[in-house]
Amino acid sequence: MPLSQRPKSSVLNIHDLPLSRAACGVHRGRTRSGLRATAAVVLFVTLMPSLAHGSPRTDVLLYAASPRASFDASTVADQSAKPPIDPAQLEAFVDETVHASMLKDDIAGVSVAIVDGSGPLLIKGYGVAGRGRAVDADTLFPVQSISKTLVWIALMQLVEQGKIRLEDPINANLPALLQIPDEGFRAPILIRDLVNHTSGFEDSAFGHLFVQRAETLLPLDMYLSHFRVHRVREPGTVQIYSNYGAALGGALVAHVSGMDWEDYAERRIIQPLGMGTATFRQPYSEELVKARALPPPMPLTSAALLTDGFRRGAAGLETAPREFTSDFPAGSLVASPRGMAAYMSALLNPQAMARAGVLQADTLVSMRTPSFNGPAGFGDMRFGFEAFALPGDIEAFGHGGHSIYQVASMTLIPSRGLGIFVSANTGSARALTVGLREELMAKFYGAELAPPVYGARAHEEAISYAGGYRNLRRPYFRTEHGIYDLLIDPISVMAEPNGDLQIRSFVSGSRLLVPMGSGVYRDRNGPDRIAFRPLDGQIGMYEPYSDTAWERVGYFERAGTAMWLIALTLLTAFFCIGSAIYRIIAPRSEAGFESYAIKVVTASAAAWIAGFALFFAFLAKGLTASNIQEIIWWYPSTALVCACWTFAGAATLTLASVPSLAVVSRSNGWSRWRTSMHALEVLIFVACAATLGRLGFIGFVSW
Repeated sequence: MPLSQRPKSSVLNIHDLPLSRAACGVHRGRTRSGLRATAAVVLFVTLMPSLAHGSPRTDVLLYAASPRASFDASTVADQSAKPPIDPAQLEAFVDETVHASMLKDDIAGVSVAIVDGSGPLLIKGYGVAGRGRAVDADTLFPVQSISKTLVWIALMQLVEQGKIRLEDPINANLPALLQIPDEGFRAPILIRDLVNHTSGFEDSAFGHLFVQRAETLLPLDMYLSHFRVHRVREPGTVQIYSNYGAALGGALVAHVSGMDWEDYAERRIIQPLGMGTATFRQPYSEELVKARALPPPMPLTSAALLTDGFRRGAAGLETAPREFTSDFPAGSLVASPRGMAAYMSALLNPQAMARAGVLQADTLVSMRTPSFNGPAGFGDMRFGFEAFALPGDIEAFGHGGHSIYQVASMTLIPSRGLGIFVSANTGSARALTVGLREELMAKFYGAELAPPVYGARAHEEAISYAGGYRNLRRPYFRTEHGIYDLLIDPISVMAEPNGDLQIRSFVSGSRLLVPMGSGVYRDRNGPDRIAFRPLDGQIGMYEPYSDTAWERVGYFERAGTAMWLIALTLLTAFFCIGSAIYRIIAPRSEAGFESYAIKVVTASAAAWIAGFALFFAFLAKGLTASNIQEIIWWYPSTALVCACWTFAGAATLTLASVPSLAVVSRSNGWSRWRTSMHALEVLIFVACAATLGRLGFIGFVSW
């Protein structure tokens, strides 16, 4: 299917934002009845993915994935045997594809770099980088999580130098400020776990991952200490993408080397590889460096080349506020397409990497082999490089990067000697960054999607995998986790009569997958796959891009159940208030205990209504924002904080109303209907309090 005709990608990572939060309708849950309008409001919380939280129940898990492969030095030799792509044909294809996508998805600016074994095939910019500035080969784009690939290279440099081992506990190489407590887990987190995203950390993004004002940035060690996420599972067991873990890896490099991360990356990787003006530094002032003890800022010459971000406004695309990244090593790299061409060329050529003095050839080749094997049979992590799915099952790996307004992807295909980099300065370009590589492989290599396989028991097999699921890449503590559990993370997996699977989420809508046999399913219109496999005696479901896992949840843990309960609570509360007004109009004499029962349940109803009014005001702020992902900046709003404390008051009043259930057994002149309704009101409010308590909305908890 041509890229211009494809539905917009549902893949979203916070930074992976993360929003990779993800391909099932994440990362990065994405309604029903009277709450359908409310659920529409919820769509603003597209995150991600970024963007691994808590000790979850793991009846069923979903993981990110793509076909498993083992790369060795022979892949380098194979490059010369592949027919070269004609640069003129390539440029015409990319021009047509990019222009169509820019028009369809309202993208302001795009940069593309494509290399093969002979060098750059295409380095080109499209559209605008800012007022009066066109995108060109030297325009700097924030590449976000592609930054992490330099962290992994830096760690392997230290391994080569004998300063660290991948099997070392991270605490053995970190200062006291950054020491990770065991939190009841037996095994220490190893450096290898950081590289493989198997550290067992929860995820967190709201209110700190990206900031709108540079004045709120913290020095790296202080940021990692203040916003330290919790350990929620044993390390080395489940692969859950972690921005925090990658940033911690960068801090480890800085402390072991004795250099600031920005200096280390420039001197040991960026400059030797000829990446030009690429840098991890950000465009703030020298005064801020002194006031906040931040690293030196981006040079003015580089800042002049940096693209703006763009968002949709009332009159079309408009310049967005500047984004600043808090976890510097994990996401603050900016690079031009020319610089990324040099980087990809080195990653594809181990000898060139060795000549530059960055990594030994054998080390780079070893980084192409899976360093963590998931049970899906594909999608293994390669020393921090994620496996990508392509038509024809062509093996590829690389990394993506997403923020609020910036999108990028880097794809390496050693068997074809190809490197493909695409970046854009508008958040709506996610489909382009993934789709361009797929279309390119289809056009120039004849790569086609494998046909579905419908076995005799396809429908029964699909039914066995159906159910409600919840993303494991999420917060498990603080009120932040309720936003994820209720609105972002939940998905539903449903079996179709012909054996297909349909995945639905609040955020990303619907996605259809076709069976490929043996518990593997593929996107109907793309190469991404999922696979169901046994995991610790249960069923596991593994998802593309190696960045998250999903657990099956019971009926009462599903977001849809909570939505129905919220709707029922509001209807009950309004009924209580209506009954109270009726009693004022037509007063009746009540005994002392019955009077207490009526008053306390009416007060509870009023508090629940007030709390949900404030909560919906919080959701409305997201809906009316210029870009719904800007919640990362302004979370938590005053409305949410007030809503949570109002819910706490409502829960307290509800608890006080529980003794009034005694009216059921009292002789008080109440009719059976009135007695039953009073008992039902109390029980519904109790259920609501328990549900919101589980979600973290009873009182506000932040950092």
